[in-house]
Amino acid sequence: MTQLRKFRDSISNYFDDLERGIGKRGSTFTDVDAISHDKDTRRFLFREFKHDAEPLDRAQEWTLRELAGLERCTVWLVRKLDDGRIGWQLFRVGVLGREIALTTDQYRQKVHDWWYAQDQIQDAGPPADDDLPAPSPARVLSFSTCVHNAEFKENGRCRVCDDIAARRRKAR
Repeated sequence: MTQLRKFRDSISNYFDDLERGIGKRGSTFTDVDAISHDKDTRRFLFREFKHDAEPLDRAQEWTLRELAGLERCTVWLVRKLDDGRIGWQLFRVGVLGREIALTTDQYRQKVHDWWYAQDQIQDAGPPADDDLPAPSPARVLSFSTCVHNAEFKENGRCRVCDDIAARRRKAR
């Protein structure tokens, strides 16, 4: 990890020094700004926050890309743009999507959609290309993975969506 120069007394600096020389070359020591956990669906939303021109360092990018590949993990890079809008990017397995400029209300809607997406079964297929769809207040997303970040099965749903549907049928 790179020492935090602005915050010399940071607890992260202490543990970086303590762990120096331990681990594998090329591995990372980093942090993530926000983690939300949905206890009902056991999903995680990881968010890294940056200012408009602030770079995403290599260790963070590697870590976020790897997290995006884990089942039930959604990873976003979120920037506070100089014009007051929010720059939003979705990490997918091995790929950071293009940045979409959102109003603060649109960003709040995206966060809301993530929290309440477990109430729907997604039937969307993979996108036509690697670009993300334009921001929309609609709750159905059209990524190649579902809202649980699990790969689609042949029926157009992931294992998590199938589990939720089965629990609902059983509860009836």
